[in-house]
Amino acid sequence: MSLAADAGVRANVQQRSARKLLMYHDRVGSEELALTHENISMLLGVRRASVAGAIHNMEGEGVIAAQRGVFAIRNRAGVERCCGYFDGVAESRCRQIVGGVCMPAPCKAASREVTARGWSRSAHGAWYRQT
Repeated sequence: MSLAADAGVRANVQQRSARKLLMYHDRVGSEELALTHENISMLLGVRRASVAGAIHNMEGEGVIAAQRGVFAIRNRAGVERCCGYFDGVAESRCRQIVGGVCMPAPCKAASREVTARGWSRSAHGAWYRQT
């Protein structure tokens, strides 16, 4: 069974929310993530109120800070603890296969190359296709 399917079946909403925040954090490369409770609830297929409760718990632990439309990762190790078993397995397997970092931090040279291929970066750091 894949890790994503396993997390979808066995993980609680807080573990799944924390995993999604970490995945987004890895890809954006910024401590501030432009997401809402509604975005996360749609990604996970759960009620927004369930995500709000999970986020509130993580805020209480001091691992994230949430404001309107923005989440800030304060303590990545703490968010990883919130995920339990469901984070890090795919990343470590990727490192075994690729040998090194799977999702390197964005760099200026890579940004120029991607921009030349018709992609742009938004003010929040997300990539989008130019039309």
